[in-house]
Amino acid sequence: MDLRDYSLIGAIPASLKIYGDLLTKSKNIENSRNYIQYHKDTVFYREHSIDSIRYIVYFSAKSRADRIQAFYSRLSDVENGLKNLQEKEFDTEQDMIQTAVSALGNMSRYFEIHASNGSLTYRIRHNAIQARTNRMGFFVLFTNTMIGADEILRIYREKDVVEKAFMHSRAGMEPLYVSTEIGTRARIFLSILGYAMMRMIANRCGLSYSETERITSRIKEVVYSNGSYAPVELTKEQKYVLEKLSIEL
Repeated sequence: MDLRDYSLIGAIPASLKIYGDLLTKSKNIENSRNYIQYHKDTVFYREHSIDSIRYIVYFSAKSRADRIQAFYSRLSDVENGLKNLQEKEFDTEQDMIQTAVSALGNMSRYFEIHASNGSLTYRIRHNAIQARTNRMGFFVLFTNTMIGADEILRIYREKDVVEKAFMHSRAGMEPLYVSTEIGTRARIFLSILGYAMMRMIANRCGLSYSETERITSRIKEVVYSNGSYAPVELTKEQKYVLEKLSIEL
């Protein structure tokens, strides 16, 4: 099958070398000659052609600001967690390291952890952080069509919304143990409703869906034997989300 016979629109993963090369070629992208309006978001773009394929680099200042805010908020929470661990005593240095690594989670690439003489120390990998944040707000699409950059963006975003909605909803529907059609419809409806609510929260807070899901899923409460209850101490991210939603716990 020759793919040249088909109209293609897709995204380039940030992990590929060509992604970085295209961003390097797109310096000064934030120019009035390069802007388009997508809903309420102003997006800038630069276009490059390689072997008859058009690569379009897009940049959103709003997306960049939102992602940087969320990233550094998460970084601050993790660093505060490490500082708290420095004040605790551990049976072995191995326990200390394992606890610290667990506290880092998916932020481990931005820290170096050391244990020596019963003390925990860490160093922030500033170059790794800068390499990550430098790419925030950018994304690259490719196509073999002659459709305009604004229409390419619209087509991809609409397709992306549907795919992500299915991807996020699917996890909440599995396993699906029902014995009637009514039960199946109810489970699917509640899953889609939950996705819609989470998406609205993400939009209100300026966060991605995955970030919103991670933050809200960790809001817990303790129920005491006398029937009273109280929320577990909230993180800075959780407080931010609840304030945006005007919710008090």
